[in-house]
Amino acid sequence: MNIKKYSLIIILTMFIILTTLTVTSLDIALTPGSLNFGTVLRDGFSQGSFKFSTYSEKPITVMLYNSQPNSLMNSWIYMHSVNGSDIKIGDKIQLDKNHPLIIFITFEPANDAPNGDYDTTIGATVEVSADTSENVGETVAKIKTGISIRLSGSINDVESISCSATNLIINSPENGESVIFNTRIKNTGNIILNPRLEIEIWDKDKTRLIKKIDGNLGMIKPTINAETQYEFDSSNLPPNEYVASVSLKQCNVENKLMSFRVLEIGTKNLDGRIKSLDIPSIVYGFKPLIIRVTFENFGSQSVASQAICHIYKDNIEIVPPPVSEKSIIVKAKESAELDSGYFTPVQTKNDEDRYVAKCYVHYGNKQTDEYSKVFFVKKEAEKKSNNPAILIVGMVLLILILIGVIIKRNK
Repeated sequence: MNIKKYSLIIILTMFIILTTLTVTSLDIALTPGSLNFGTVLRDGFSQGSFKFSTYSEKPITVMLYNSQPNSLMNSWIYMHSVNGSDIKIGDKIQLDKNHPLIIFITFEPANDAPNGDYDTTIGATVEVSADTSENVGETVAKIKTGISIRLSGSINDVESISCSATNLIINSPENGESVIFNTRIKNTGNIILNPRLEIEIWDKDKTRLIKKIDGNLGMIKPTINAETQYEFDSSNLPPNEYVASVSLKQCNVENKLMSFRVLEIGTKNLDGRIKSLDIPSIVYGFKPLIIRVTFENFGSQSVASQAICHIYKDNIEIVPPPVSEKSIIVKAKESAELDSGYFTPVQTKNDEDRYVAKCYVHYGNKQTDEYSKVFFVKKEAEKKSNNPAILIVGMVLLILILIGVIIKRNK
């Protein structure tokens, strides 16, 4: 009996201790788990980044450490935060659920660094919660948690030149303003790169070369993604549409065609688009069809607007195209329906013919992008194909009515 009594007391005591013990284990996550800088030259440069995050709503304190203090790589590693502040081993930094810790890290071997493969490890431990207040009489056990990332890279004196280009954009300026070419360049080699840009300006039909432009996009360090741009004067390009053939041969871009317009002075604030194209999906031969275009004027001034549509059957344009008889003034920030004239499809010899309407709107000195819609032309007889069924239903109803009248009279 005494054994049972003491056992019960021990169990109750353990329960009380466990219920008053708060274990603070502040978990953190790190991505990625490893980072390779690739092959870097002596006096070279390579950059990467990693991120510490936590689910803790309250700020926690993280201390950076290095578990391989004797690695040669440590003397060639430099860290900084998003705002450019230097970060060093031993620094304590706060983070929480809404404020992860992003660290940019560069590998910059010295000019006397020997060729070879190198690695080191950088991590973080959770020291304590930023909110250290504890309830009176509460036992608190602090468990220090940590996580690390393996860094690796090679030093080699063989130069590698390469890059990639994305987001190529060219603007449409007013006459006299600069034409601006923008792109994002990533230096995928191991030396500082100054990408060479070549642009050929052609007329819109690409039958006449107007001018050639050569230039460089600026110095970009290895592994860096950089937004770059190049400007050239448009004063000797009359208002018109042009085609630019762009080459960045170091970045594997060659003769990429890009169109742009040089606008009349004062028309840059004009802006509009086609919102919709009103054509039935199915029409019938020999029936005149009016095409309506809904135009939205996003600009800051009223514009005279006129819709033009080109109709194609089997990729062959039907001439003349439907054109609205007169332009309509569309007020700023408003939209309007523009009739582009009538189109009468011929009777089809097939079950149906496929047509495509491609429309645009002239407004001021500008023109909207093309807006397309597919529709089908069927035979007129097909439109009446439901008439026999309607007649049958009508006759059945009439018979039922007559039967009802007869039954009523017999009663």
